[in-house]
Amino acid sequence: MKNNLNKICTFFLFFALVPCMFASGKKDKELKVAVKKGGDAVPFAYLCENKPKLGKDIQFTLSVCNDYEEVLAQVMDEDGQLGLLPLEAAAKTFTLAGGKVVMLGVCENGNVYLLSKNAGLSALTQLKGKTLAAVHEGSVSDSVIRYLLKKAGLSVGEGQDSVKLDYSIPASGMTAALHSGDALYALMPEPYATVAEIKGQGIVRNIDFQKEYAAVEDGAAFPAYVLVANAAYVELNGEYVRAFADAYKKAVSWTNGKAFRAAVLAQKYELGMMAPVVANSIPHASYTWLYAAEARNVVEAVLKICLDANPDSIGGRLPDETFYYVF
Repeated sequence: MKNNLNKICTFFLFFALVPCMFASGKKDKELKVAVKKGGDAVPFAYLCENKPKLGKDIQFTLSVCNDYEEVLAQVMDEDGQLGLLPLEAAAKTFTLAGGKVVMLGVCENGNVYLLSKNAGLSALTQLKGKTLAAVHEGSVSDSVIRYLLKKAGLSVGEGQDSVKLDYSIPASGMTAALHSGDALYALMPEPYATVAEIKGQGIVRNIDFQKEYAAVEDGAAFPAYVLVANAAYVELNGEYVRAFADAYKKAVSWTNGKAFRAAVLAQKYELGMMAPVVANSIPHASYTWLYAAEARNVVEAVLKICLDANPDSIGGRLPDETFYYVF
């Protein structure tokens, strides 16, 4: 009787543990990437459609989040892996969290444009005395815009000789504000700039801040969004992460060259944008891929601008060399 009871207990214990065993194995075989719903996520649609080959039984999964705080929380989690973040958030987290996240590469350069109904405006010097509706105060793009205005001989502030930046209108409301006249000039990132153009009624792109930056920085682009990884995870799984980075580079190239097809996929995988907006925004979105080791010089140049403009935005100091993960 006792032997039979032991056998029964062993039988039930085995079947109780089997799900846990398989669940644990499945977790170990996933490479998870968290992204914010919207324009940043578009190149990942290609990877959802064409699953990258990362290694034996290694599966790519995409987690689509509502905001960057959620992305960061997933990366910082005990089981966290990869995520796409604004550069300033990545640098700040690296500093304040003691290097628990590292940068794998640049995913997206700055894609902010000045839009208005004034077709004759084409130079930064023409903004003297004007108020610009702006978003993302303290971001890389915000710091770069302030830097470029200063380079053009303009100060940011109140008064006829300055440029005022007004952060009271959200990006989603800027098109309506331009139409109504509540804003005469707006600094709009993609895809909002594309939405404004599609809705028309005289709204035009006046200034491309990526081009303005290149003009004063020897042709350099300014990086704005980066792919990061949980440092502990990447140290143990560098081979898989490198395979994913290579696949993402291919996805970016395909997305930039196949805007309409990429737009269809972005809508199919519910990444937060309708296909017509995606297709028209891709040429202006500045999707790119540059491995961290190759990007260090351009990233540090922009982070120095942020440090001068708003030290707290990047954690009070430049991240050291261990921020830039080398495969």
